[in-house]
Amino acid sequence: MNLEHANHRAWKKPLQLSIGLMALGLVAAIIGYFVDGHVHFVSSWLTYSVFFLGMGLAATFFIAVHTIAHGGWQVAFLRVPEALMIFVFPAGVILLLSLLDIHTLYHWSHEELINPDSEYYDPLIAHKSKWLNVPFFSFRSVTYIVLWMIFAYWLRNLSQKLDETGNLRYWQRIQFVSGLFLAVFAVTSTLAAFDWVMSTDPHWYSTLFGWYLFAVVWVSMIAVIVLWVLWLRKHGINPHIRDEHLHDLGKYMFGFSIFWAYLWYSQYMLHWYANIPEETAWHLLRFKEHRILFYLIIVLNFAIPFFALMSRSAKRKPWVLTFVAFSILTGHVLEMWLLVQPSVYHAHYLDHWTFSIVDLGVLSFMAGLFIFVTMRSLRRAPIVPEKHPYFKESLTYKT
Repeated sequence: MNLEHANHRAWKKPLQLSIGLMALGLVAAIIGYFVDGHVHFVSSWLTYSVFFLGMGLAATFFIAVHTIAHGGWQVAFLRVPEALMIFVFPAGVILLLSLLDIHTLYHWSHEELINPDSEYYDPLIAHKSKWLNVPFFSFRSVTYIVLWMIFAYWLRNLSQKLDETGNLRYWQRIQFVSGLFLAVFAVTSTLAAFDWVMSTDPHWYSTLFGWYLFAVVWVSMIAVIVLWVLWLRKHGINPHIRDEHLHDLGKYMFGFSIFWAYLWYSQYMLHWYANIPEETAWHLLRFKEHRILFYLIIVLNFAIPFFALMSRSAKRKPWVLTFVAFSILTGHVLEMWLLVQPSVYHAHYLDHWTFSIVDLGVLSFMAGLFIFVTMRSLRRAPIVPEKHPYFKESLTYKT
């Protein structure tokens, strides 16, 4: 295998950045534990482990869906989503560790809420207890993550064998595994969104929440791909990346930002129109106590990508793509905070808190680890899959 790119001097800066973010983040998270308290500390780990795990899972979906569709345009930078996919391993472990403190994170996990003789008995939570109970929840969580790890390892291993041998038998296996993964993903990703995020408020429900959370991590993952592709191209590590690739990635950010907005509006509008207390209470908590953040998320995740990427030329300009990618990532990081943490502090009858040092610390640590794992994976395989059957198409297609 050709690994000459692994020794490129440009890798030094992201390595330093990743180590710095992890070190500073860990220190800030520890300080935040004593400043902001145990509940805020644990909920921050849940928030960002779900977010980064979701991006790793979305990268696996990116590979699988383009494989099944026989897409060829993305092959020139295929190593980037493959590298992001590997993050399901560390993020999955971190998430499972955070779930060990299940009684802090999930109100429904307390036994007295489903005991009819208890003064704290909650008939709605008791009704859901066949699904929302600690043993079954723990089993499901482990199952989701183990399945995703298996598929990530399987797809990566087959891709490496295809690189080494050029035998199309491995390409056929990749297609089979991709189809199998998509079937598993359709069920597990939705149930995981219900379990890990939606159930932080067990009285609230939304049938499209699985799709909604998928849109959050999917468009965030596209933004991360854009940043890595631009960096690899800028430093000459992957000279095969062309304006056509940037254009299509720009279209992805543009299109799926609209898709996210469509789901956001659909969920909010239907709950507002129906005006059912169990549905509207979730939105009111976030709107009343975090109104600025509520509107800021719409600007960062929809307005900026929509207007900045509307023209064809904008989708080919690296500085525009970089700006929009950071806008999307910032917006969805804040959105993940808003999805999880108000429900947690409200369940503990705590005064509402805002984005603070513990959130910044956990986010910095996870981002640093994300960069480190991605960079390490990129350096351990050829930067382009030259023996992929659609490699030549990726170099010559027009858009």
